[in-house]
Amino acid sequence: IAELGRALGHTVISLVRRGPTQGDTFTIDDATPEKLLSRYGRLPSIAFDCVGGETTAQLLRLLADGGHLVSYGAISGQPLSIPTEQLIFARKRLSG
Repeated sequence: IAELGRALGHTVISLVRRGPTQGDTFTIDDATPEKLLSRYGRLPSIAFDCVGGETTAQLLRLLADGGHLVSYGAISGQPLSIPTEQLIFARKRLSG
């Protein structure tokens, strides 16, 4: 997915569960909306989640208002954690 995004000219930010990190890669616990805004000038409009569980909630919080999260896996084995305020008040979408 990352390679396709880059090939299409998009800025790709990778989030991993643990470090080390470099460049455009952050750990999920270290990534904050403030850090992403400071570095890129805006928040992501789309995210792809193959982990599920609490990671889904963390990714939704990092998306810009009106952003879209695509769930395509459940590596964690946990159900998706979806903060409803992100869907209702920030108009974010979730699909799989």
